[in-house]
Amino acid sequence: MESEGKRKGMFISRFRCRRGLSLVEILTTLFIIAAALGVFYAVFITNWTALESYMVRAQLWEEAGVITRRLTDDGRLAKAIYFQENPGVTQTVRFHDRSGTQFAEYTFDSNGDLKRTDNLTSTVELLSENVYFAESTFSKDGPALQARLTFQAPVLTQDVKIVTENEIFPRNYLN
Repeated sequence: MESEGKRKGMFISRFRCRRGLSLVEILTTLFIIAAALGVFYAVFITNWTALESYMVRAQLWEEAGVITRRLTDDGRLAKAIYFQENPGVTQTVRFHDRSGTQFAEYTFDSNGDLKRTDNLTSTVELLSENVYFAESTFSKDGPALQARLTFQAPVLTQDVKIVTENEIFPRNYLN
C-alpha cells in the first residue's frame, strides 16, 4: 500500500514540477492561431473590397444620373447643339437657344474632369472628376447629341467602371 501511495505521490509531484510547454504544444498553438488569422483576414478583405466597390459604384451611378439630367435639360432647351473635339485632349458640346446665343457648354478632358459652363452667368461648375476619357464620347447624329460617358474610380486593388449612354434631341429644333 505504501509503495502505491509513493507511486501516486511521485507521479503527482512530477506532474506538478513540470513547468512550461513543450515545443510541439507551442507550434500547434501558433499554427492554429495563424490559420484562424489567415481565414479572418481573407474574409475581412474580401468583404471590405465588395462593400467599398458597391459604395463607389452607387456614387458613380448617382453622379452619372445628375450629369445625364443636366445634359438632357439643357438639350431640351436648345435650338441647336454643336460639338467640337480636340482629339486626345478635350471634347466640348455647346447648347444654343432660339436666338442663337450659347447658354451652356460641357467639356471633358483627358484628366477626367467634366465641366459645365453657364454662359449666361459665366460660372464654371465641375460636375465630375471621374470621367474615363478613353471610353467617353460626345457625337452628333443629325440634330441630336449622342452622349456616352464612362465613369471610373479606384477601389483598393481594382477600378470600378460604369457606362451611361443618352441621346439628346433639342425640343426647339423644328420651331
